[in-house]
Amino acid sequence: MASNATPSLHKLSPDAKEFIPASVRSTHVKAEPVLSPVSNYAVAIFRGYVEDLMQEPGMYDATVADLKQNLPFYVHTEMIASKLAEELVQHSIEESNFRYTGARLSEVLSTCLSTVNFKKQFLHRCGIEFSRKKELIATKEGQKHLIGFSLFVGELLLNMQLKDGGMIEIFQGAIFQLLALFMSAPNDDTVRCVTQLLKLTGGVLETRDEQSPELDSLFDGIKSFIVSSNSSTGHRQMLLNLVKLRAKDWQG
Repeated sequence: MASNATPSLHKLSPDAKEFIPASVRSTHVKAEPVLSPVSNYAVAIFRGYVEDLMQEPGMYDATVADLKQNLPFYVHTEMIASKLAEELVQHSIEESNFRYTGARLSEVLSTCLSTVNFKKQFLHRCGIEFSRKKELIATKEGQKHLIGFSLFVGELLLNMQLKDGGMIEIFQGAIFQLLALFMSAPNDDTVRCVTQLLKLTGGVLETRDEQSPELDSLFDGIKSFIVSSNSSTGHRQMLLNLVKLRAKDWQG
């Protein structure tokens, strides 16, 4: 069984230690490898499946069954797996209607492409996005990208699992850090993201945070912000509704 402990977040500071383990962190930018014709074909096939899932989400089971049967034949190296992980992460960030499906697909690919370590490549790609959070929060366009990534991480917390069926707890730690970062730069978009992300994951975080103070600390900060002179009426109302939702055990 996986431990329920979460990474130390230094009292929810947005300057807290990165959530990505050392084994999948990237400290150097590597040159983009040249893909072979087979690799390009694998990427093209994958994009076709993604397009099918976007256009006909009700056909998810049939589309995924076909993907599991055919895609592994063309994905025979970690380099190709890395490229597919990049495609999946970027599409899930940019397309709000795909994030839930993208998270489910991440789990599927981690299983059917296990021989080329897709899950490792996928987590590595998520780590790259997460490491850019302070850069992204500084601009309006960057915030839009970071919000998309954060909501995708929320879906991953709910849908991507370890081999024993447990949750990948680094996503839990990432969510707390991202929420703290958004609350340190409040505007209509970031406050709305805090609300959306906690509505999505709050029940799970509550259950898994019983032995650590992160969620209580986060809500202490939210309550302080609500009564501060820095909050607008709209921000106060969104966050107050969130406080009420937690008081109802996330049953809204």
